[in-house]
Amino acid sequence: MKSICFVTTGDIKDIATAKRALGLANPLSDLGWQVSIIMEDTEENRHRVGLECRDDIRVCYFPRCHVSKELAYKRRLLREIDPDFVYLCAFVVRNIVGWRHTCRKLVEHSELQTGIDDRKGLRRMLDYIIEYASLIYADGLLNASAYLQDIYRNRAKHLPFKGNMPMLYFPYAYNPQLVDRCGSKLPGNMAAPCFYENKTVFIYLGTITRNYGAFTIVEAARLLKEKTRDFCVILLGRGRDYKETLRLVREYDLESHVYLPGFVEEEYIPAYFSIASAFISPMNDSVQDWARCPSKLYMYLPYRKPIITCKIGEPYQVLREDGLYYSPNDSEGLQNQMLKVIHKEFASLDIDSKTHTWEFRAMTLNTWIKQNFSICQK
Repeated sequence: MKSICFVTTGDIKDIATAKRALGLANPLSDLGWQVSIIMEDTEENRHRVGLECRDDIRVCYFPRCHVSKELAYKRRLLREIDPDFVYLCAFVVRNIVGWRHTCRKLVEHSELQTGIDDRKGLRRMLDYIIEYASLIYADGLLNASAYLQDIYRNRAKHLPFKGNMPMLYFPYAYNPQLVDRCGSKLPGNMAAPCFYENKTVFIYLGTITRNYGAFTIVEAARLLKEKTRDFCVILLGRGRDYKETLRLVREYDLESHVYLPGFVEEEYIPAYFSIASAFISPMNDSVQDWARCPSKLYMYLPYRKPIITCKIGEPYQVLREDGLYYSPNDSEGLQNQMLKVIHKEFASLDIDSKTHTWEFRAMTLNTWIKQNFSICQK
């Protein structure tokens, strides 16, 4: 049996890259793979493993510790597992193990650190070194966005013996079993029914920061309130600007229209999504957002509700003419698209969400590996 080991870092509540490992684990096992996951021992990680992984998935936990000790734990576990393939869910210092191991090394890129504006000087230089080091380390790259696929294809051409490195455009996905199994559960901190019943409900799921569009959404709600009262906006998640966003809601007198319940556990998210009239997925016209793959976008798809977003990167790659678009950071433009939803001036979402499940991604990965690598099973 061919084997693969996913190497993750951090708490899935804060670092979403481990979602890839949990999502692919069962489907790859169904395709004949022996699947292992190396993961930090946190309450949320164990909780999510219990939700998404069957007993045949080997999950090896290590304690939260200094980077040098974490690497030592991961090296030891990798030697014990001895897989045919190791899959780094992010090429960060805490994940870089197995240089000398004989297994094939697969690296996923889901963002571009050198595309983040506030990373300057020596920090950006180190980012470039790490990004290019991933090309030297890897036998194959998996890029979560079309933009990243183009970037790394071009970079590989400038490195000896790497010009023809196998690369796969490999976006995020969603778990239909989790949607079906958890859809009826209502979280204890859910807003009272009177907050959302008989109203048009807009939902955002993600980090609550200015950069991810939280302030733009609140400003759009303020503008929308001047035209109608029959709506509500629910922003799910936390982040460094969570308290400031709450302050803006109070300042604009939007407490009856904008609700921020904070972090919501995965099994409760379908309950919120089931009452949505539309989803909001803000993007910025920046290298960072062109390169990243917003995983929440794929979670919205099975609900077949309108998605309000920007013609930036992966949202437009996936939605094309089925999206409702506004210009980045344009609260008035966002408000106009929200009005379209309220007035039902939109076409239904005509996208086959089955092509964006983890099962579909697992089949794609399995085929790509067969086409590009010979497997000498141990």
